[in-house]
Amino acid sequence: MKIQTLGGWEAFEAVAQHGGFTAAARHLRLPLSQVSKRVAQLESDLGAKLFQRSTRVVALTDEGRTLRPKIQSILSDLKEAESIFETQQPLSGTIRLTTVPFVAHQLLLPIFTEFQRLHPAVRFEIDLSEARINLIEEGFDMAVRIETPRDTTLIYRKLAPNDLVFCVSPT
Repeated sequence: MKIQTLGGWEAFEAVAQHGGFTAAARHLRLPLSQVSKRVAQLESDLGAKLFQRSTRVVALTDEGRTLRPKIQSILSDLKEAESIFETQQPLSGTIRLTTVPFVAHQLLLPIFTEFQRLHPAVRFEIDLSEARINLIEEGFDMAVRIETPRDTTLIYRKLAPNDLVFCVSPT
């Protein structure tokens, strides 16, 4: 048995707390069918019925009553862990970046200016260089380059198209 998501646990707790699937669906802001499917999948994964259902009443089974305090504790701990990152503390610190001069002047300068307006406690240290460097050894947080990196262990994203055209004079 392996539970794949927290959705089933959240649905279980909401149904138990609110005394029914309809009220749980309202609380979770989910369709009733979704809440019902999540609880049914959880019960299937556990191999145990958690609720006795009738047309008017939903009640916890013995298994559900036994399980509920543990689930309440786990969900509470997860909310507490998430709240650590919800504090509205301003961003601060230094971002070390290496890039080629052309990219810095043409693309990044306006972005950094706006970012620093929004987050004045963040500083940028920018190395303008075309040299290939080891980001980790040199202590850089990121690099912006024109080419695809050769190091496949790096995480990289395409930020903008690079449509270069080679031009020469007729002579």
